[in-house]
Amino acid sequence: MNRQMVLKLGIGGLIALLLIVVLFNHFEAETEELKVLTTYSIIDDLVSSVAGDRIETDYIVPLGAEPEEFEPLPENMQQVDGADLIIYNGLGIERWLENLINNVNPEQKMAKATEGIEPFYLDEGSFQGTPDPHAWFDPILVKDFYLPNIRDALIDLDPANEEYYRERTKQQQKKLLELHYWIEDELEALAREDRVLVSSEGAFRYFCEAYEFEEGFIWQINAHEEGTPQQIADLVDLIRDRDVGAVFVETSVDHRPMKQVAEETDIPIGGELYSDSLGEAGSSGETYLKLMEHNVSLIVESLKE
Repeated sequence: MNRQMVLKLGIGGLIALLLIVVLFNHFEAETEELKVLTTYSIIDDLVSSVAGDRIETDYIVPLGAEPEEFEPLPENMQQVDGADLIIYNGLGIERWLENLINNVNPEQKMAKATEGIEPFYLDEGSFQGTPDPHAWFDPILVKDFYLPNIRDALIDLDPANEEYYRERTKQQQKKLLELHYWIEDELEALAREDRVLVSSEGAFRYFCEAYEFEEGFIWQINAHEEGTPQQIADLVDLIRDRDVGAVFVETSVDHRPMKQVAEETDIPIGGELYSDSLGEAGSSGETYLKLMEHNVSLIVESLKE
C-alpha cells in the first residue's frame, strides 16, 4: 500500500470518526430530558400529572414550608439556571420569585398556572387589596385553568409531544370532576349551619366559596403578622357566635396560636389540614388529589354532629 493510499485511508477514518462524534452529540441533545422547575410541591404535582414521563420536574420550596415567606438559597439559583421552563402559581404567593429569576436569568421562560382566574382579594392586613393566591382549593378552577395553562406551556416547550400532553390533561380533568362530585356528596353529611371552616391561615376561601362554607381564621395570609392578640380575640368571638364544632391547624404553619384559641373557646382541634404544601411520600397528602380527599374527610368527620 503506497503512502498516498495510507493518507487517504487516514483522512477517511478521521472524517468517519468526526461524523460519529457529531451524530452522537446530536442524539444526546435530542434525547436529553427537558427540565421544568415549579415553585412549590402542589404546583409540581399538577405539572407532573400532565408531563408524565416526558419531562423531569422539580420544585423550589421544600415540603412543609410556606411559599409566601420562603427565602431562596444558593441551590435554588442552580435550579433556575438548569430549568428549561418555570411554572408558578402566581396571584402573589411567590413574592420572592421575580428577584430570584432576575439574579439568574431575566430571559427565563415562565408560565403562570392561574392565568385567566378571576381571584378573590384579601381584605385585611398589610396585603389588603391583593389577590388571594390559594385558588387550587377549588378543584374546578384547577380543572378549567391550572391544567390547561400547564398543558399549553408544556406543548410550547415540547411540541413533539403535544398529543401526549393533551391526552393526559383530559385524564386529569376527568379525575378532578370526579373529585368535585365526591366532595359535594361527602359534604351532604354537614348541615348548612355546621359549615364553618376555621383554620389558622385564611387559605380556604376558594374552597369555602365553592362548597358554601363560612370561613374563619386567625390571619388571612401567611405574612409577618400572625397570631396577634386582636386576631385571636376576633376569632374567639366568631367561634362563640357561630357555635363552631371544631377548629383546624395546618401542616405548614405554627400550631400554637390555634391551640390558644381552642383553649379559650373550649372546643377541640379537629386535626391537621394541608394548605400550602403536599405531605411526605406515603402520607395522606402526597398528591393534590389525596390532599383534597384528606382535608374533606377530616372536615366532615370533625364538624358533623
